[in-house]
Amino acid sequence: MIDRSFSAPAGRLAARRPGPARVLLVEDDAALQELIADYLREEGYEVVSACTVAEAIRSLRQKPVDLVLADSLWAPAWAAAGDRWSRLEQVRAAAGDTPVVIFTAYDADDFADFAQRGFRDLVLKPVTLGYLCHVVARHIRVAPS
Repeated sequence: MIDRSFSAPAGRLAARRPGPARVLLVEDDAALQELIADYLREEGYEVVSACTVAEAIRSLRQKPVDLVLADSLWAPAWAAAGDRWSRLEQVRAAAGDTPVVIFTAYDADDFADFAQRGFRDLVLKPVTLGYLCHVVARHIRVAPS
């Protein structure tokens, strides 16, 4: 797989708090959400899951995370939350300085659009779980010992 990421320089990543890194996974497909969450937990991450934009924003307001891994929010279930870009930007705005990585099967040609809108990376589905874990780790600064 070709790595077409547009990752921010490491110096721009916020310092992590101690403890396991916390990832907010925003995915409407329940089976895929469970598979990814279980894999990330096995790799030592704490995972908080959300199925909708509203759930994602609520989670971000309740407890800080180190990374948001979000589906591109194309699902019909999210149609009430506005167009795709406004939904994604709502999640990114709620995340503040927390890196947001988009995880999608639909946007292979939109890398520049995502970068210009402040998203840290774009991962295309299908992807191996190992590569996805590599991307997650790349965007989370390791807590100092």
